[in-house]
This record gives sequence, C-alpha cells and structure tokens, in this order.
Amino acid sequence: MFFPLCKKTIDIYYANCRVHQRVHDMMLSLLTTQELEVYYKYKIGYRRREYLVGRYLLKTLFGYYLNTKPKDIAVLIDDYGKPYVPEQDIEFNLSHSLEMVVCAVNVGRKIGVDIEKITNNIFELVERFFSPNEAYYIFMQDDKDKNYEAYRLWTMKEAYLKALGKGLFLPLNSFDLFAETDMFFYSLKPKMDYILSVAVENKTKEILNIRVKELQFDNENVIGF
Repeated sequence: MFFPLCKKTIDIYYANCRVHQRVHDMMLSLLTTQELEVYYKYKIGYRRREYLVGRYLLKTLFGYYLNTKPKDIAVLIDDYGKPYVPEQDIEFNLSHSLEMVVCAVNVGRKIGVDIEKITNNIFELVERFFSPNEAYYIFMQDDKDKNYEAYRLWTMKEAYLKALGKGLFLPLNSFDLFAETDMFFYSLKPKMDYILSVAVENKTKEILNIRVKELQFDNENVIGF
C-alpha cells in the first residue's frame, strides 16, 4: 500500500475520508485513549472522519516503515500543533479539507503540506494575505485562472509555514514565496475541486523526486489491531 522510503524522494498520499462503518470501527481500534478523547471532541461529522483517517494513515504508514504494529505508533504534537513521531528522522506533515486527507513524507528534510477544496472565490483576499509580488503574479493571470492560482499560492504559503514548524503563527503576507529559494515547492490537483501543495527544505538545491498515490480505504485494505 505504501512506497518504501527513498532519499531525495517526497511521497504524497491522499485519501477520501468517507469510509464504510466497518472500516471506520477498525480505524477507531488503533486510537489511543488520548486520541479517542480528541476524536470525540469534534462535534462535526466530517471533522471527526478527517481526524480519524489522518491518524490511521500516520499509524499504518509508520507501522510499515518501522515494522511495528500501527497501534504501537505514538503520534505526538509539538508546541505549534504539528504532529510528529519521536526519535525518527522521517519527516512528515498532514493536512485535510472537507473529506480529503493528505500526508507528505520524506527522510531528513523539513516538510509541510496543505490541501484545500476550491469552494468559492478567494480573489478578493489576495491583497490582504499575499505579498505584493504574489498578488501581482495572480493579477496577471487570465480571468479563468486567477482563482485557481490564488488557491495554489495559498496552499503553498501554508505548506511553507508548516515546513518551518510554526504552523500559522506567522502572517501569510509576511513573506514572499518567490523569494524563498531554500524551499522546494510542488502542487497538484488530486481530485476535482481540490488542490494541494508541498513545501520541502532544499537548501542544497538538489533534484527531488515526487511519488503520488491515492489510498483506497476499504475492507480489504484496512489493518485492525
């Protein structure tokens, strides 16, 4: 189900969070007591599903990497709200948006990922949340492309902040993507109306490979312990 880890390679996994009840229950069986408390704090159904599928994805992914039962994988949260697995040089980041979850992973490089569903027009927000250079780039696009490019740069900016490890503690308009030369960016549309971007530390300007896989969580592809 997963790619073996390779250096200079970024692996991106994405999945729909709508799963059969039996699959849902098997995923729940992997959560710790603390994770179940977080799960039940979410009052909105799709928020619960996003959290559950995200945790399941992380636990099974690291279970594969470390040859360990997924239930034994500890996923901790740092002071900025970023999940991590302790004592590992495997860097990863997680994002979700309206029933879709994505995880980006690599070895030894700071990484951030963001996914958004294109639900409305955010063009009017460009001047508030983008640098002048970024706003100019968007304004220069054809009308049919402006909103898409605004979303693409938005996800790139959020992925960049997450790669820095500071979440959204820095304002989006406090930096210019086009001036960030120590970071590798990659964007794609995994599904209709969704866009995701990855930001990866790359101070040495190496060529990085990208592997992308959609995960189908059905009865035959779910591990329960």
